[in-house]
Amino acid sequence: RSFMFPQKVHKTLLTSRVKAALIDSKDPLANVVKVVTARGTVYLMGRVTEQEAAQAANTVRGVSGVQKVVRVFEVISEEELAKLKTAPPSDAASKPVTR
Repeated sequence: RSFMFPQKVHKTLLTSRVKAALIDSKDPLANVVKVVTARGTVYLMGRVTEQEAAQAANTVRGVSGVQKVVRVFEVISEEELAKLKTAPPSDAASKPVTR
């Protein structure tokens, strides 16, 4: 089991470096992009514009230790983004999920 420890540490460090790079980027991508790493591959997920998707991928490609970037985005238009910014917050998070 001890052989897994270095991989977990590497994964955590890589994820931290990627998130830090997104935070340091000019646009507030860190708040809308979820980062998952596995064996040097970074998966980027979220609802973003095409420009934001490209910027996030380019930012992450420059991070030390990243071998591959996989974009798993839902691409939205600039108009959709504007609507999201002006829409009142949803209270869905406070409602219990029923099935």
